[in-house]
Amino acid sequence: MSIDGSLIDKESLPPYITFRKGVSSQEINFCHEFKSFQENMLSMLETWFTKQDDKFTKLLNEFASVKTSIKYISDKYDDLEKRSHEVKSRVEIIEKSVQTNEPRIAYLEAKLDYIEQRARNCNAEISNLPEKRGENLISIIENIANVIKQPVSARDIISIHRVPQSNPNSSRPKNLIVKFASHITRDNFISAVR
Repeated sequence: MSIDGSLIDKESLPPYITFRKGVSSQEINFCHEFKSFQENMLSMLETWFTKQDDKFTKLLNEFASVKTSIKYISDKYDDLEKRSHEVKSRVEIIEKSVQTNEPRIAYLEAKLDYIEQRARNCNAEISNLPEKRGENLISIIENIANVIKQPVSARDIISIHRVPQSNPNSSRPKNLIVKFASHITRDNFISAVR
């Protein structure tokens, strides 16, 4: 219910009610100060929200960057884990292959040792035999065989050669290695020398 101003003038009012017809200058100053305060507060809040918005945007950008980095690291980790499993699988296959081949390798090494030993069974080494330029080693062995009265022909000799000394400055002549056609011929030759 609104109060009509014309009625107030016409009727007599009780002595305890008074009406003001105008607004005081203090109220106007207060209103201006309040409005100014309100504008300042709004301006400060707007500035603060702008700064917070900028900070939040920066944080979101940094978060996106961190998220990208974490994804990159995660992908690299997954790749390394995959490669690690592949390498582990290969190592297991190689280990199985090695275990499978070890007995065969041992057998082949033993067989090679046996063959080399048999090949050396026919060898005789002669040391301190003087060297001559252009020497015929087969005729030298035939001459030695005649001296020890154990005849040896060229067909009894498979190969003959001199081997270098371990010390190249040595004045001793190079040893002579004779490979006979059979170990029986070699044994007879060595027995005759003794």
